[in-house]
Amino acid sequence: MTLGTSVSRSSPLNDIVPPRLSRGSLALPYDEGDIRRCLGYELEKGRSYQRRGAVRDLHADKGGQRLIADVQGTRRRPYRVFAEFQPGPHIRLSGRCSCPVVIDCKHVAAVLLEALSNPPQGIVAADPLGGSVAGWLDRLRRGSSKPVRTPEEIVFRVDISPDPGQPFTLDLRVARVLKSGAYGADRSCPSGIETSTAKYVQPEDRLIARLMRSLSIGSPQLPDDPDTLHLVMERIIATGRCRWREIASPPLALGPRRSARLGWRLGEDGRQSAAIIEIAGGAIGLACAAPWYVDPEARLAGPLEFDLPSGLVAGFLAAPPIDPVQAAALGGVFEREFRGSGWPTGGTTGAIGRRREIPAAASTSRCSASPMTGG
Repeated sequence: MTLGTSVSRSSPLNDIVPPRLSRGSLALPYDEGDIRRCLGYELEKGRSYQRRGAVRDLHADKGGQRLIADVQGTRRRPYRVFAEFQPGPHIRLSGRCSCPVVIDCKHVAAVLLEALSNPPQGIVAADPLGGSVAGWLDRLRRGSSKPVRTPEEIVFRVDISPDPGQPFTLDLRVARVLKSGAYGADRSCPSGIETSTAKYVQPEDRLIARLMRSLSIGSPQLPDDPDTLHLVMERIIATGRCRWREIASPPLALGPRRSARLGWRLGEDGRQSAAIIEIAGGAIGLACAAPWYVDPEARLAGPLEFDLPSGLVAGFLAAPPIDPVQAAALGGVFEREFRGSGWPTGGTTGAIGRRREIPAAASTSRCSASPMTGG
């Protein structure tokens, strides 16, 4: 098959015959990997200029070793660019520009990229897999290569909050990776990982940090927005480095949604705290803007579903501990202000979101679903 012809069936790559290139303009002796190595971050900046056709009057001289072009930048007058390459085991790319940066700028990168897509006259090289094809293959190889595990990694340790009314804790630890693959000694994760260049900080760690409201040593702040919190948890689970309570525990995998109910849990001091109860399948509820569960035995974590809007669920779980006198007063408030909304009235222990009348004697249990009336 010849490139550019129409076929009615798909053909394997080895059936493709490279097309004849125009006179004197074969593939260049460099690729995108070389541009990235020599010009760094300017490559992606230059790509936007090249794609919108800002490179003009591209030609070569010095026996094809130098590229000359005009690049239309932010100023009215185009910038003049001279880009040179020195062949060898590790080709060297450099350039000069009339812009304020002067050397190895994004305009130089744009010219080098344009030459890969549309080689000018005077460039002579004979590698059929060079030029833009080589850059494409380079991106494929980097994308398919297996990540190399660093000597240290960030581990996301999840635990319930010791304080009623507070979200669950998410503790970021920097742990040493042992030869066995398990984690060894660990320490608190420093702040600022969203911009950190430390070897143990991986790209997904920076994304997670940016999704959080803030990050200080040992105490990341969970998002208040339910959708953002769901995204944060899904990203954390996907790293394979989320652990329940201890970093030596098995990694948690993403589990299916499970239904649950809200209620009140009676403490040893006689006060009641808002709680997540009766999770389908049996699990531990994690209170937050968008409650999740952890099933340590199944090694799963996932979102919870309630019969109430997410905003109402988060508001209920943020309740402070309630003493018996407050519980009695709340019964009247629930009767007056939340009648018909799915909340139970005082003196009953129906599940939040699933109104159910139960004799008041049930209020002596350690876990119920509505404020217990005072005695």
